[in-house]
Amino acid sequence: MTGLEAADGSTLAICALDHRRFLQKCGLYDRVTRWSLVNRHVVNDRRFLDAGFATECIPINGALRLPELHFCLRPSAWDALHEMAVRIGREMNARTDAPQSYHWCSWYRHHHFFTQKDLEEIVKNFRSVVPPSQCQTLQIDDGYCPHRGDWLEPTHKFPGGMKPAFDIIRSAGYRAGIWIGPFQVGCRSRLYREHPDWIVHNLDGSPCVEWRHYDAQRPGGFRDEENYALDLSHPGAVEYLRHLFRTMRQWGATFFKTDFMDWGLKDSTLIQRARGGKTGVEWYREALAAIREEIGEDSFWLACIAPFGPFIGFADAARIGNDVHTRWSEGGTGNMIQESVADQYFNNVWWQNDPDVFYLRDYYHHLSSDEIQSLAYWDGILGGVINTSDSFHELTPERLALWRFLAPGPQKQTARMPYWGREGKLRVAVRDYGSPPHAHAVVALNPSSQPVTERLALSDLSERNEMFVFEWGPSGARPLGRQSFLLPELRPHASALYYLSETDTPPPRDLTLGGARL
Repeated sequence: MTGLEAADGSTLAICALDHRRFLQKCGLYDRVTRWSLVNRHVVNDRRFLDAGFATECIPINGALRLPELHFCLRPSAWDALHEMAVRIGREMNARTDAPQSYHWCSWYRHHHFFTQKDLEEIVKNFRSVVPPSQCQTLQIDDGYCPHRGDWLEPTHKFPGGMKPAFDIIRSAGYRAGIWIGPFQVGCRSRLYREHPDWIVHNLDGSPCVEWRHYDAQRPGGFRDEENYALDLSHPGAVEYLRHLFRTMRQWGATFFKTDFMDWGLKDSTLIQRARGGKTGVEWYREALAAIREEIGEDSFWLACIAPFGPFIGFADAARIGNDVHTRWSEGGTGNMIQESVADQYFNNVWWQNDPDVFYLRDYYHHLSSDEIQSLAYWDGILGGVINTSDSFHELTPERLALWRFLAPGPQKQTARMPYWGREGKLRVAVRDYGSPPHAHAVVALNPSSQPVTERLALSDLSERNEMFVFEWGPSGARPLGRQSFLLPELRPHASALYYLSETDTPPPRDLTLGGARL
């Protein structure tokens, strides 16, 4: 999708609604042109839009019919892009019915060292947390198999394979989740050894190498020096994917986090495929359809590093930014904040946006208390996926209360971005709690490394010029009186949470930022 914004903010959005066969791309560029009968007048202040499709030299029987391009002019960039996102979602049968995900993931605390013994201790201790954590899912991440591609084979970390692990999770009352990189194939894997023809090859016939790790630094602790991508045009490779996901589902998994999903989308003119005749998008979506069929309509699918357009209609959630690491950084935390703002117009329109985890523990990281609170508040207000990797039984009472304070309500609600496309120094998100009375939560976050004070008019945040304002958090609310503006004074990476109400009534004690009543 592309938007052309005029000086007054009005925006023309251009896109295709149908992303089932082709990648649709736009480019904007300058070009010198000439006009008049003999082309003697030079014009050098024109902007040209190039809008088209990657057809990948597919065979044509008769005429080639490309999807229609649609144009939408609205008063603002948000209005134009959001409306087109809704139309795309409707055309592509986007999946938006699944409850908001509120889950635990093993990666950011245990990484590839996680074992069945760790899982048993986690489940045992999670049961001791009173009141319960409200967590829906326990998801096992990377490191449980011997090589990428041999996902079903056991190791010393999980001697019985994944089925006993899923049984442990389910018996404790949680949904069992698993991480898989389904299109990845390690060079030392049994899969590659037995089926070298199932991977993508270059035009000269050599294996197409996605990753090269010829030193000691290899992802996940695996021994594979090279990693390849599955050829999704190969019938054997697709049947392998079916068997993989069918088996995981039969073992008890109903939450699937699939990673490095961009590996499966290849331009058919640049590689050797087992079969031709279709675009990379067509082969890709056929593989996604096979996976969805095997995991079932009731399973939750979180797609990571995934091409957005072709994935609409298959994923229940999608990661939108880089990993959030144990220190505040531009490439990690900064990227997440930037992307969560930019992509909010399609949150809960194509799927639930996943901004990645936030940290609650008070050890083994370089984050300040301000930074931990900011990430939690920001993730909690957006209305997308909420997840952590920290053990609830090891948290301080204050941090456990912060986790509970983010519990999503029964009705999904997407935060508004009142300054979207014209942000000041702060990032601001608003959640509406309905009426009567009209009430809103407002998070103001300072992403910079300098102190910031900014004036936020109530008329920008709500339909009222004045409202009763409360400072809010897990420990309660403090009244600030009737105000016409907010004036947060925030340290670097700090945030402020406010509750706005028509009446001089604080938020209910059992109300969470996510809209739940605990």
